[in-house]
Amino acid sequence: MQSARRFVAVLAWIAIIVGLIWALDIGAIKPIDQTVMLITGQVCETPGCARARDTELPVHFPARYTAEYETRHLRFDLSLHEVPVNLQALYLPSYADEIFIRVNGTPVYGNAHSDRQPARMWNIPVLATVPPGLLQTGGNQIEVTLSGYPQEGLVLAPFHFGPVKLLAPHYNWRFITSAGMARFNLGFMTIAGLMLGIIWLARRNEQIYVILATSCAFACIICIQYGFDTSMIGYRWSSLAWHISVSVYVLLIFKFCNQYIGESLRPWETISLYLIAVELAVGVFVPAAYVFDVLLLFKLHPAILSFLVLSVLFGKRSKVDNFDLRIFFFFLSMSSAMGVYELYVLYVEDPGRNQHIFQFMPLAMLCVCLWLVISRFMLSLRSYEELTGTLQQTVTAKTEELRVTYEKLGYAERLKAINTERQRIMLDLHDGIGGQLVNTLAYMQNNEKGDTVIQTALEDALRDLSLMLDSLETDASISTLLGMLRTRLEALLAEHALEFDWRIDDEPELPHPGPSQNLNLLRIVQESITNIIKHAEASIITVASDKSSIAISDNGKGFDPEPEGGRKRHGHGLAGMRRRAASIGAEFDLSSDSNGTTIRLVWR
Repeated sequence: MQSARRFVAVLAWIAIIVGLIWALDIGAIKPIDQTVMLITGQVCETPGCARARDTELPVHFPARYTAEYETRHLRFDLSLHEVPVNLQALYLPSYADEIFIRVNGTPVYGNAHSDRQPARMWNIPVLATVPPGLLQTGGNQIEVTLSGYPQEGLVLAPFHFGPVKLLAPHYNWRFITSAGMARFNLGFMTIAGLMLGIIWLARRNEQIYVILATSCAFACIICIQYGFDTSMIGYRWSSLAWHISVSVYVLLIFKFCNQYIGESLRPWETISLYLIAVELAVGVFVPAAYVFDVLLLFKLHPAILSFLVLSVLFGKRSKVDNFDLRIFFFFLSMSSAMGVYELYVLYVEDPGRNQHIFQFMPLAMLCVCLWLVISRFMLSLRSYEELTGTLQQTVTAKTEELRVTYEKLGYAERLKAINTERQRIMLDLHDGIGGQLVNTLAYMQNNEKGDTVIQTALEDALRDLSLMLDSLETDASISTLLGMLRTRLEALLAEHALEFDWRIDDEPELPHPGPSQNLNLLRIVQESITNIIKHAEASIITVASDKSSIAISDNGKGFDPEPEGGRKRHGHGLAGMRRRAASIGAEFDLSSDSNGTTIRLVWR
């Protein structure tokens, strides 16, 4: 029901457009200033006008069902007060099919014939020049002979006589809007069809291009019919080519529309193909006298098909961009209205209008179809540019990630090389200097040689070397390094009867970890423990740590960090520990009283 309402709405819309075209009266023949408009004359039964009857233009000789040609003779009287000096002309805007003109018995246009078929010049106006020498003061006779095909009827519209310079502009405009437009369309359609065919060869998966290229080919046949004499192929084949071309052209536009909006109406396409096949068969086998009228009935099929295209397009408007829809719908409506108008002009014996406008239809349809194709191409181009931009951003991001990864890999390779070299140095120190120190101490202990001062110095040097080797273990945590330091000091702690209290609440994390920072931290802890052993007279050493601090404390006698007078009594030990604390980004805090001493390192 909804489809029927849309179809009725489309019919009403087309009727409105046809009414507007009718009201415009395109190509109306009107008086021209300083010229004579010939309206009344006589229809002669014979060339000499032995028997004649009065008539008034436009005259439409009724169609007759006969396969023979038809000739009609007309005579018009032209009265002149004086013979003009300038070149004169006869301007005939509309007639059918071929015309032969004499002025005072002298031919001025066309060739009289009796043994050949008439030319089909019905859409080509005539401007016949009349030299002043052919004219005379008073009465002048203008004889017009019409030749044509009785199946369509012969026609002669009012025409003008006057100076050629006044009539030429009107003739030129009429020619441009009739046969000239058809010839221009023919050239344009040929070029466009070739270009679309080339595009289709490069993009065979897009059927729109081959559909438009094929429609251009059939539009060329339509344009030839409206712009040239087609009598050389015979009346039957000329009429058949025109009618079939119109039907196929409308079917191709229908197919283009369906593909553009993504709608499948294959049953209608199949029915149209069957009707075109029947139309072709009828045009070939029906008697020549009835070809025109019978084929004209088949023109209802493309008309209905064009209405269906509009109905489908209107119903599926949500699938097409609104602006493109308006453009396509408007031009398709105008083309359909031109087709209906042309059917009326051809079918009605005296239509009241004399200008054919169907030659504008192929150009209008091709332009709007190309507009839709270009619009879709521009939309695809915008999408492609957006996608390219997105891909470029992705590539840039991935390139940056690769650069960072490459830098990380390079850094990892450098770290690996550094660690390898560090391991080699550690091994050399351990096996070289360390081995010599151990061997020297073992020699002195086994042979009971050497004094205790040298032995103690060697033991301190060995512990210091061990501390340095421990700090080079970059993979070890601070807690692990402190544990290794404790292990190396156990013998010294046991020798002085000191108890070691280990309190680890959280893993310490230095602000800038590394071998140098580890060594500075271990030296601070070692120096603190060494001072406790030497000076504190303590029994317990406590090491406590959390994520951002380490504290070393004892229960010894304590000391005064700032004696009276400001004189330093603690050597360079505390100053060195402060410098090392600053180098690792830690605050050094020292507190001492009679209950013991605490050194605290805090970092953020």
